[in-house]
Amino acid sequence: MHFLNESTLSNDSFAYNPSHDSECGLVDLLLKRYAISPLILFCVFGNMFNLIIHRFSYANGDTLFPYFKAKVIVNSIFVFSRVFEMIHAWGKKPSQLWEPIFWMTRPYMIAIANISGTVSIWLSAIISLKTVFYLLYPLTFRCYCTKRFTLICLFSVTIFATLSQAAFIYLRTPIPISGFIYDDKKQCFDRKTYYSLELRDQSDKKWWKAYTIEQGILGIFIPIMIMSTCTAIVCQKARTGVPDPQQKRVLYLLIATTFSHILFDGPAILSHFASAIDHPNPALMWCVMNHISNFLSLINATIPFLFYFVCFI
Repeated sequence: MHFLNESTLSNDSFAYNPSHDSECGLVDLLLKRYAISPLILFCVFGNMFNLIIHRFSYANGDTLFPYFKAKVIVNSIFVFSRVFEMIHAWGKKPSQLWEPIFWMTRPYMIAIANISGTVSIWLSAIISLKTVFYLLYPLTFRCYCTKRFTLICLFSVTIFATLSQAAFIYLRTPIPISGFIYDDKKQCFDRKTYYSLELRDQSDKKWWKAYTIEQGILGIFIPIMIMSTCTAIVCQKARTGVPDPQQKRVLYLLIATTFSHILFDGPAILSHFASAIDHPNPALMWCVMNHISNFLSLINATIPFLFYFVCFI
């Protein structure tokens, strides 16, 4: 039996969160170490390539391309917001300097990722709506879809995404948790401290559930439904033939983008609803699915330049 007193205490040190070495945590580590790293590089070169494409003559003057340029920016922000997680995942043991910095900035990095992701998917929905509007009412489209209207849409989407994600920073905060572990080699107790991202107050559970459900519906489900409906209309219209080659490229891009959002962002809807369920020990399947859906969202933010390459080159 070991007794805890001041003479048997060693200096305080940081430890990883217990979930770090769990089965679900290992899946997350593998994704962050070996999948997110190449995705970030892929995103850098791909989005640089996108900006070059947007400087071509056929891109200039089209009211849709400011949205494409904005998507390049927000997709890059979305991917780069995961850099801290990638660095943290490669650590062999907790750093006394990096561990508190990582956790103190984590709520803000997650909020930045959520804001940029929300802006990106709603920009895709707006592009879908404007494409349908152009096909059905081309003359009215040229009168109302001006640069000023475009800037208003971009500003409104950004404000909406920021306000919808403000609840995350308010509800979640990193909490240090300390405990004592006896070290047989040192013949003393080590006080270990790890961080956990928890609710500020347990009474906020109902607000957290409302936030996650709201994100699943407003942040993913509704934009995907808008894109799916618009794509169906576009496909029906395309059967009659679209004379303008530039518009054909945009239509192909719209179809590819819609299927990409359905395939890679769709699973996140289930993750949001599952996280709203009040369960102290979530099933391993749901935990792994959450990490995989986050990774799929990163893929969706990285690959658009391939669509641009196929449609415009």
